[in-house]
Amino acid sequence: MGFYQLLDLHPVKKVAFHRVMEHLAATVPSWLDQIAFDQEFAQTSPSTPDTVLFVDIGGGIGHQCTTIAKKYPNLIGRIILEDQPQVLALSVVAERIEKIPYDYLTVQPIQGKIAPIC
Repeated sequence: MGFYQLLDLHPVKKVAFHRVMEHLAATVPSWLDQIAFDQEFAQTSPSTPDTVLFVDIGGGIGHQCTTIAKKYPNLIGRIILEDQPQVLALSVVAERIEKIPYDYLTVQPIQGKIAPIC
């Protein structure tokens, strides 16, 4: 049994886990404070609406995707949140962010043109 299936069997621990993740997202400095995501990407290749800028695998309710979308609203390309369907149902993210149901133990569904830094 995997970690997330185990959490499903223990609702109190599941809530605690998600609270810890929310706390970390709110208090730990973001990796986006360390790099200029838009400049790093722009230096390697121009993006199009089909370019995959960022895929957050097991991204929960979308903290990382939301941070990128807010910090770089004019950056062109796809921002994708992947997680289990029941987790995605709890996410509240901008329309710009694509939600894809995904189990990280299976083949990655995003293939093709991906920004080199992602």
